[in-house]
Amino acid sequence: HRAIADRQVGTLYLALRECGNQARVCLRRSRHHEQTARVLVQAMHQYGARYQSELRIESEQRILQRVARIAGAERLELVEADLLDAASFEKPAQGCDFVLHMASPYAINVKNPQRDLVDPAVKGTKAVLAAAAKAGVRRCGLTSACSAITDEPPADHALTEADWNEKSSLTRNPYYFSKAQAER
Repeated sequence: HRAIADRQVGTLYLALRECGNQARVCLRRSRHHEQTARVLVQAMHQYGARYQSELRIESEQRILQRVARIAGAERLELVEADLLDAASFEKPAQGCDFVLHMASPYAINVKNPQRDLVDPAVKGTKAVLAAAAKAGVRRCGLTSACSAITDEPPADHALTEADWNEKSSLTRNPYYFSKAQAER
């Protein structure tokens, strides 16, 4: 997760430079990105940005409370949002200059990949971006993953942002499929 955090911190610094050190940042995170969230919150504190993070479900409150113990936690605002409830992203996006969307359901074994992985990933991404547009957010960041470009890296060439994962499906690596669909 450190590489993801480093990329997001770079994106964050660019956005904060554009928006100013009093930028308000909405960090849409997943419990699987706790380390990434911790690094970003530390970076926002060092830069002086105000930020808010949303509380996805009550069971994650314990994780977010650990993140909230770091320096600058007094500026961390927790609000609820749900990947399948588009309206739930409107309040967190209001008044923000920058939105970081880092959430996507992750599971290896699911009964219904469309319902459990693809729908929340795609609908959640669309909802976050729509809420950001409606709120007048100046910049959005989306955490990508190698799964969006391949589930079987080729030996004959390096992959780039021009490549898309065309092999994954609902029956073959459905998490990878959900990431590719959400990013498209």
